[in-house]
Amino acid sequence: MGKNGIVAHNAVWVPDRRTGEVAAILDMVVISAPGGETAPEQRLARNLRRSFGWTTRIVEYAADTAHVPAGRMTIEQVLLRRFGERQVQAYLFLNVFPPGAVEAASLVFNTVHLDLVTEVARQGRMIAESLVLELGEIPGGRRQV
Repeated sequence: MGKNGIVAHNAVWVPDRRTGEVAAILDMVVISAPGGETAPEQRLARNLRRSFGWTTRIVEYAADTAHVPAGRMTIEQVLLRRFGERQVQAYLFLNVFPPGAVEAASLVFNTVHLDLVTEVARQGRMIAESLVLELGEIPGGRRQV
């Protein structure tokens, strides 16, 4: 993983290898999560327009919280359309907040295949359930002075 919103890992989901068509993209990043035990609620209370940009129309938004073995998790599903574009994109944000950490692991799924949103969410939940997060310095990372 990386730090401060830098993509640490990414992957593509190709359900039918014969076509090679990418159905969804996953980026995993580390996000700042100040607020201690209330960090998940603070994350859900942020200004969405500021987060997604003023040139984005949020078509649909749903949010919830859950618990996974690695900690508390926020779940955000967003359908959006950039102004001037016709295509709607679906985003699924699964943010896992380990106990005692000031950062969270964020799994960001993106697809334009709206018929696959439920399956992307199912796959995402399985990944979040299997996360093992270890707190500490990132080997080879920069130390703050």
